[in-house]
Amino acid sequence: MERISEAFRVLLWNESKENSLSPIQIQILIFIHFHTSEKCKVGYLADEFNMTKATISDSVKVLLLKELVAKETDPVDTRSFSFHLPMKEKK
Repeated sequence: MERISEAFRVLLWNESKENSLSPIQIQILIFIHFHTSEKCKVGYLADEFNMTKATISDSVKVLLLKELVAKETDPVDTRSFSFHLPMKEKK
């Protein structure tokens, strides 16, 4: 398992350099792709990656600016929002 983990870290690092993203930003993208919107919130991501909410927020802001993620406001609590991958237009 340790070797698999190390290989994953190396792959993340290589991808991050090629795409001008940090490893945590790539991990966030992967997480969002495979989880429900309830789990794609700053607080949940912070707990999942054992980071502060501020660190996750900063990473997500870059992803939002690059239009790699989209933000959806919770209709019940307008202070809360989740992230999802934007739909790509079909050509």
